[in-house]
Amino acid sequence: MGGNGNGDGPKWVCDIHRVKTLAKKRKAKDPAAPGCVVYSIGSRGDFSFELSVQEAVGVDTCEIHIFDPGNYGPEMPKKLHAVYHRWGLAKDTHEEKDNVFLSLSDTVKKLGHENLGMIDIFKIDCDGCEWETYEHWLDRGAVPFLQQILVEAHKAPMGKVLQFFDRLMEEGYVQFHKESNIQHDPECLEFAFLKLDKEFYLEANEIAKSFPSKSLAPIPQPEAREGANHANDNRDRQFWWWIFFVFAFGFAMRKKIMVILMRLIRTGQDKEK
Repeated sequence: MGGNGNGDGPKWVCDIHRVKTLAKKRKAKDPAAPGCVVYSIGSRGDFSFELSVQEAVGVDTCEIHIFDPGNYGPEMPKKLHAVYHRWGLAKDTHEEKDNVFLSLSDTVKKLGHENLGMIDIFKIDCDGCEWETYEHWLDRGAVPFLQQILVEAHKAPMGKVLQFFDRLMEEGYVQFHKESNIQHDPECLEFAFLKLDKEFYLEANEIAKSFPSKSLAPIPQPEAREGANHANDNRDRQFWWWIFFVFAFGFAMRKKIMVILMRLIRTGQDKEK
């Protein structure tokens, strides 16, 4: 959503029309409550995503909050009915070089959203803060549950990537989109996750049992994935060790390989003569 789907601004959202339908039902039940809530963390003056959401669900249907420590509020289009908050997201609330950063729980408190049922769309592009804050996204004691998480992952740090994805899977999130940000930085990847009820995994496995094909393997429930993840980690390590061995062997034998190749070329030339 937002523009042509490329670049930093646009994001993939799962079934925005369902978000609109649910928002109308909530509004009908309680006109004073927001139909839906969007947290958009990271702006840099690009409001294409928020405008697209507003266009899809209707003006004032969603309560849209934009967060960025930069002074981009004056640049927000007048037709966009959103609230711009001049602070960024961090693991802990603090100030840094005249910029203000709040933790997600403090942000929720400041907006009076402690009793909010859910945040329908949680979009975050914060240049690396995702690796330090993702545990706070899942803190149901302090933060409403996030229905959809749209995150740009920046230059994955060693030792944190598997934990990041494992935690989301443990909480029942499934990935429905992945895209490399080839226009700005190929080391940055866009991911989109959707929160599913645990009943989904039980029902999916019951359906899989009705098929004779063994290709439909049972879907592991979130709490049962730890052993499978360790097995996958071991296979990954073995694969990369073999890659390392092949390259190391080729590097060590490069001179002999070149001599053999030159002899083969000369032999072929002699035969042609």
